Amino acid sequence: MPHPRFFKDYSDNLTRVLLQHATQEGFLSGQLLVTEDFDEKWSQISPEYMADAVQEVVKYPNVAIAWAAFVGVGVAVLWDLQWDKHAYATDTYEILKNPYGFDAMDEYIMGDLLGQDSESDYFKHISGFFYSASNIALTFIRKENFDPQSKEAYQLFSDTVTVFYKLGASVCLHARGYKYHPVGN
Repeated sequence: MPHPRFFKDYSDNLTRVLLQHATQEGFLSGQLLVTEDFDEKWSQISPEYMADAVQEVVKYPNVAIAWAAFVGVGVAVLWDLQWDKHAYATDTYEILKNPYGFDAMDEYIMGDLLGQDSESDYFKHISGFFYSASNIALTFIRKENFDPQSKEAYQLFSDTVTVFYKLGASVCLHARGYKYHPVGN
């Protein structure tokens, strides 16, 4: 088993690289834009997401990873529009997944929630970005060379999709004009 700090360092490094990539591509301005609300919602959603995603990881690893970013986009939209309704709801993942199923969750979130159909330039641009980011993440995962069926590989995958969820939420919030402002003295 790797040193306990290994997975934290892995997540931090992946986040740093993806944040640079997102900033270079104009999707972010050098920082993630998530709050405790998003972390709490991911804690609720992630077991259901992981159950779906691990079934896809062998045949469609990019989808298994990138879809977490689309879930982040969906949660950010709900947060922005109706958080009082969705903050404590236990069916958020089902809302995002069920209309078309896991395989077409990107189309539902981008189309029905954001109003960007799959032929729009924005949909193609953001999808391309999430796929390129998932290729970066796959390189990170493969570099560690864990047995695909090991606990360590599962933890890497789990940490990776958590980073992608935060990335997706941040990209959505940034596109909607949100940014952090320093508070305090």
